[in-house]
Amino acid sequence: MRNVCAGLNTVGSGSYGRDDVHFLLRAMVITTTGVQEKEHLIQTRQRHYSEMISQEHAPSQPHQNLYRRALAHNAARMATDVQALANALNERCTGSTLALVSFVRAGVPLGVLLRRALREAGRDARHYGVSIVRDRGIDNVALEAVVKAHGAENIVFVDGWTGKGAISEQLRES
Repeated sequence: MRNVCAGLNTVGSGSYGRDDVHFLLRAMVITTTGVQEKEHLIQTRQRHYSEMISQEHAPSQPHQNLYRRALAHNAARMATDVQALANALNERCTGSTLALVSFVRAGVPLGVLLRRALREAGRDARHYGVSIVRDRGIDNVALEAVVKAHGAENIVFVDGWTGKGAISEQLRES
């Protein structure tokens, strides 16, 4: 993956294994904004949500317990669904390398699991985390680096969030 990142200021793989994902993001320094102030600034259109970040805290014990229950209840289905999606991608994408491009942050965990499943199937799969922001678009510098390294034919975009379709529309526009 080093060729893709040549000349780009990136932030590494975060808390994932080094080969699980490579984030193609610009490092930035942003001071935290309180949640209420952030919401006010967004609602009054004084600032865009992507220009601010609020302090995030570690999950509370009740949240961790809920996560563990959900995982126990849904792990087998998730594994089956990830494997089915990896198999479909492996069959559909015929090039030598498959480039998974996950939208940071929600797409990355699914992209990590897909890459691992594809690699276990013997497929050369690379995984990148890129930024896409509602009303701002996708990070074209990052996307161009992936295209330069792998071509555009076997790029698969990965998102882990379902909502009103704003990001899907942003991707189409980009």
